[in-house]
Order: sequence, then C-alpha cells, then structure tokens
Amino acid sequence: MRSWAIVLWSLFAIIAGAAVAVAQAPSPITQRVQAAVPSRVQAVDPLVQLRAQVQSLASRVTQLQSRVDTLEVSGKGAASVIFQCVDPVTSKASNGVMESCSPYGCDGQIGRCRKTAATSNDCAAGYSWCSIYNSCATTEQCR
Repeated sequence: MRSWAIVLWSLFAIIAGAAVAVAQAPSPITQRVQAAVPSRVQAVDPLVQLRAQVQSLASRVTQLQSRVDTLEVSGKGAASVIFQCVDPVTSKASNGVMESCSPYGCDGQIGRCRKTAATSNDCAAGYSWCSIYNSCATTEQCR
C-alpha cells in the first residue's frame, strides 16, 4: 500500500507541476499581443521635437533667402507691380490692390505704406510719433 501512496503522490506532484507550468506559460493570444506591442515605448520629449522643427524651418528660411538673393541679383525677381500713394494714408498697386497705411503714412518716394516712423511726419493724420511705443499712436494711446 505504501508504494501506491508514493506513486500517487508522485503523480500528484507531476500533475501539479504541469498545471503550474501551463498557468505560467503565455497563451497564444498573449504571445500575439506581446509581439504586436513594442516591449519598451520611448517617450518623446516635446521640446526635442520643437527644437528639431525650428532647426528644420531655419534651414528652409536660409534656402529660401538664398533663392531670393539669387533672383534679385539676376534681375529675375524684379517687381512687375508699381506702387503709388493715392492719398497720404493709402497705397495703390498697379494691379489695383489698395492698402490703408494707418497709423503710418504713405511714403511718396516708393508709393508704399511706411512700416516704421522716425517722426510725426511719418504718421497718418490723427497719429503722432510716440517714443513710448516707438511707433505712431494716438495721443490717448501714448500716455
């Protein structure tokens, strides 16, 4: 009887060990999911991405500026549109496009709106040179 008990206990141990091994082994579904999902996901720092984008854009700006310089030197980039001031605060292009220059005035020498001013003479009517903002502004704005 004792030998049967040893055999039964041995069989029980084998079966229990096999059950534990089966429980620990990944199922075929688990194996497929693990194969599809990377084991280690790398976090991407947004600042690193932005720096790379800025560097790429800076490179593109340099390329474009080089092309503009080449066109200007070769004369191929000469403007085909002529501008003129139709009044002290309006610029008109030869293609008919009008631009209001306010708060700056229209520069009669080039026919374009001023983008900066050095004195109140460069400002549109109702505006004056404001040293606080380094631009043309109304009296109320420049307080």
